[in-house]
Amino acid sequence: MTWEGHEVVVMENTWVRLMVSLTRGAEILEFRDKVTDEDLLWHGHPDIVANRGGIRSMSSPSGVFLENFAGGWQEVFPTGGDPTTYKGASFGQHGEVALLPWKMSVLEDSAEKLSVEFSISLRRIPLALSRIIEITADQPKVVLQGKATNHSDEGIPFMWGHHIAIGGAWAASGVEMEVATDEPMTVPHYDWPGYRWQQGQYQWPRVQRSDGASEDATILPDKDGSQGHLIFGPMTEGRVSLVSAELGRRVSFEWPTEVFPYAWCWFVYGGGEGWPLWNQHRLITVEPFTSPLEEFSGLVERGMAPVIDAGGEYESSVTVTFSPSN
Repeated sequence: MTWEGHEVVVMENTWVRLMVSLTRGAEILEFRDKVTDEDLLWHGHPDIVANRGGIRSMSSPSGVFLENFAGGWQEVFPTGGDPTTYKGASFGQHGEVALLPWKMSVLEDSAEKLSVEFSISLRRIPLALSRIIEITADQPKVVLQGKATNHSDEGIPFMWGHHIAIGGAWAASGVEMEVATDEPMTVPHYDWPGYRWQQGQYQWPRVQRSDGASEDATILPDKDGSQGHLIFGPMTEGRVSLVSAELGRRVSFEWPTEVFPYAWCWFVYGGGEGWPLWNQHRLITVEPFTSPLEEFSGLVERGMAPVIDAGGEYESSVTVTFSPSN
């Protein structure tokens, strides 16, 4: 159907409801736990969510990802993080596929299972990406299976991840974040006002605050005007869960660490002075990723970006499961 400038595909069973935009990047606009009627995803500027368009006064040197970002779930490919150029192909922040229209094909639509494939051929590099979203009638679970294909005659390095912005009751004060104990994590260097943590290497769940105090990051705090990043990896267990006592629910994100060894997590507790946050939002992200949060060309030079061989493929998966909190 169409909704506010999007051509969307709606998938649902007894437990979950998803709305996916074909118009903009196969972005997941809604990911609802029907037990509580709570949308997992954070949503910001309503005109951007609704894809009402407009004419930019100018384009940002970093690209236009943030100009089109107001929450939801985006796929990040073939590069992530800062703008970069590879063999003459230039990419803005978070690559190309999140801003292009995708195609869809229904693989199965039965009483037991709904399986839909979303796909795209990139425009600046000879790669293609597909994502199969599958739900079954009797499970509060969504499985996303991805495949990247190289249509060229040379190996191509890449970055790949899922940018999942979480809000509402799922990112509220008191929500518990579950990660395997002692998973390694890095706080990158960002010289931003109100940045929550000191740059360095840590082990979950303890991290040093910018004011020098050590804190346990397990329980999400009150909205205090801070923001920060925890970059997990290489991880021993590809799993991050959020537990909401208010909702009485747990949501778990799981993925194979041989595919996504890292997870980028961004915590916004009313922080982010100036554009694009203006100190007014609260959200967190869970972002399974192939690589640490570093510039693409440096990852390529150091052999830390995976490579799809000529004519080859690279597969991934992410599973999201809702369950009672106890």
